[in-house]
Amino acid sequence: MSTKIISIILSIIMTIMTTLFPGFSWPGGDNMEIGDFLTDVGVAFGYTVPDTDEVLYGVAPDNEYYDAVAAAAQYNVLVDYEVIDVLAFADTEFVATVLVNAANLTTDEEVEIANAADFENIEKVSIAVANDLIPVEADGTVSTDAMAVNDIKAAIEL
Repeated sequence: MSTKIISIILSIIMTIMTTLFPGFSWPGGDNMEIGDFLTDVGVAFGYTVPDTDEVLYGVAPDNEYYDAVAAAAQYNVLVDYEVIDVLAFADTEFVATVLVNAANLTTDEEVEIANAADFENIEKVSIAVANDLIPVEADGTVSTDAMAVNDIKAAIEL
């Protein structure tokens, strides 16, 4: 088979997978794990790691991302969660919630999000949208998918 045919087949498969499974991301894609995201948040906000060895948000002390989780917990950026999967990709809602908490953001602006029912923490997503951390699509929706690394890094820098 030629490479052009293989590319077309892979493109079709990718379209089908992302349509059937929202949030699906190909391995090695341009997404960021929650653990890496929390590490970047800790660096950006100057968090220090507390001296603790208790399981936090389901993350044990021997986990490579434990320090990032412990620091985020100490600064109350994870208050909206009971358990997190540090190896899952950081989706829009998680990024919005953590950054709103980290920066203590608020808004008086009314934000209309067409797919508000898709979010458990719509208040924090709305605040993130109002503060330009998270974009709104042309149809008035906010993505529920894993965010691209560049978009996450840009949001952290705001």
